[in-house]
Amino acid sequence: MDLHIHSNRSDSLLSPREVVRIASEKGLRAIAVTDHDSVAGVEEATEEGVRCGVEVISGVELSVSDGLSDIHILGYFVDHADQAFQRELERFRLARFERVKKILAKLRELEVDIELESVLKIAEEGSIGRPHVAEALLNSGYVDTFEEAFRRYIGYRSPAYVPKMLLSSEDAFRLIESAGGVSVLAHPGTVQRDDLIPEFVELGMKGIEVWHPKHDRSTVKYYMELAKRYGLVVTGGSDSHGSRTAHAGIGSERVPYSVLVSLKQAVAKSSASR
Repeated sequence: MDLHIHSNRSDSLLSPREVVRIASEKGLRAIAVTDHDSVAGVEEATEEGVRCGVEVISGVELSVSDGLSDIHILGYFVDHADQAFQRELERFRLARFERVKKILAKLRELEVDIELESVLKIAEEGSIGRPHVAEALLNSGYVDTFEEAFRRYIGYRSPAYVPKMLLSSEDAFRLIESAGGVSVLAHPGTVQRDDLIPEFVELGMKGIEVWHPKHDRSTVKYYMELAKRYGLVVTGGSDSHGSRTAHAGIGSERVPYSVLVSLKQAVAKSSASR
């Protein structure tokens, strides 16, 4: 299985249908579509999953802040048709749109002229963000690589960087739970804020993403032990974004199906306690 995959409904090059087809070709029994601030690709992926024999888990990836760090929270088994949930995600997407406009304004101050329309064309139906700006910079010849766009212009501490709207951790866990899902801390080894885990557990977090391309063996072992200590489910995935970034490809970080069984049990337990 691969429980952390993005589609072009956020910042991947692959449509939800293509994501499922690739998963099927690679022999994956189940995947989760976890787009940033969006569940727009879940229905299409689910339909293709039925056709291809791949179980598709509805997911989302939210960004939260503790005041110091940008931390990602994965929501699994969220009801993608829940209207209140969709309204909140729409609010986040509108904030993303405003952020991109501010980034483009900063780029213009640097004599880098990127039109909003070109970024929107790249994003298509997706939740617009910096990767789409990076691709526009690449297409316009201002940079030679995707990574250079972040390093020179739009990455953290770069001249055209604009912070994104972040949820409080409490609001993120509440939102995922209200949509019937369970919350999992994404790639904790990349942010190194393990001091927040006890608080997150108190707020309702149910799991930790242990397997990730940026987690080496010692990191996997460490978070396995941490999950056991707090009674948390372990999950994992490739964090695939298609070929837009240097992230690994679909299925490159596989997890056993027993993980999904444990995740489903956590959902059932959470639902029973509501």
